[in-house]
Amino acid sequence: MSEQYGAGPSEPRPEGTPPLPQGAPYAPPPLPLGASPVPPQNPYGASPPAYGATPPTYGTPPTYGAPSAYGAPPTYPPSYYTPVPVRPTSGLAIASIVCGGVGLLLGPAVPFLWFPLLISIAAIVIGHVALGQLRRSPGIGGRGLAITGVIMGYVPIALTIVLLMLLLFGALAFGSIALPFLNR
Repeated sequence: MSEQYGAGPSEPRPEGTPPLPQGAPYAPPPLPLGASPVPPQNPYGASPPAYGATPPTYGTPPTYGAPSAYGAPPTYPPSYYTPVPVRPTSGLAIASIVCGGVGLLLGPAVPFLWFPLLISIAAIVIGHVALGQLRRSPGIGGRGLAITGVIMGYVPIALTIVLLMLLLFGALAFGSIALPFLNR
């Protein structure tokens, strides 16, 4: 290993190959049989322009317009789809379902306060007014909202009545059982 690192091999090079530059680590691969050491030409003709060079001009672009041989493009018939008009929703129906939802949520949670019952009664009244308005003017939507608001208004009132009846009968039953024992 008397050779210096990075220096090429010291064996003779074949004829026609360019000499290696000093310090080149490897020799180029050998040429195939019948190949010349001349670099290949660009098969597309001229070489590409250098970086920063202005691109070649190709002339003026053609003008576009309707070809005279074909005439104007055809016109199409109008679309058969017509958008469906949206019916406005009754504000009373929306108020009815909102009051019914609030009464339904607060009714079982706070059964002995009058506020949930008043909201449920408001949902019933507003829902029936909305149903009457919708019956008189068919161009307004929201019948399902009004019906839902009325039902959601009746449910907390019915639950409150059932709860009060259970409490009353429970108190009467407890009183009839416990009253004889209290008089001693």
